[in-house]
Amino acid sequence: MPKDKTPKPGPEYSKEREWRAVLEELQGQFRVFGDGLSDLQDKVGQLQTDISTLKEDTSLIKTAIPTLATKKDLGALEKRLTTLESAR
Repeated sequence: MPKDKTPKPGPEYSKEREWRAVLEELQGQFRVFGDGLSDLQDKVGQLQTDISTLKEDTSLIKTAIPTLATKKDLGALEKRLTTLESAR
């Protein structure tokens, strides 16, 4: 019959200590995860602010575009001005 090669635990070993070590490790990992999540939430909040600002700027630009003169409009005005100046 083969002998069990698993070492026998020493007197300082206990299941409770083993589980405490596992739980402490999990707590540490959750803490790191929580810190990362908090940083991510801050960045998302900043992005939301930036997007709101961009939307406002875009809205202002969209309302201003129809009132801008085009090159064609400026060319027509230039032609009229030249005609008026030459008629003087």
